[in-house]
Amino acid sequence: MNEVQRFTREQLDRGRALSPLQILRFIEDFRALHLPRPKQKSRLISLKLSEPLLRAFKDKSQLSGVPYQTQIKALMRQWLGQA
Repeated sequence: MNEVQRFTREQLDRGRALSPLQILRFIEDFRALHLPRPKQKSRLISLKLSEPLLRAFKDKSQLSGVPYQTQIKALMRQWLGQA
């Protein structure tokens, strides 16, 4: 049996402020992330970072045994609430 989703008043107020287009986008993004689908295409991006920041990130990722690009994607998913 599925649990009942409970919302705070703040969450409900934020939901009421969304436009129909924003609601549709949210639903489509949710589906894309949570429903089984064929493997999604990846997109190559360019990102400028300071060399010390990138070096420190790579070093910490290596120490934890996780490739740094995999760690970047994990942090992005976590920030979006999809961890």
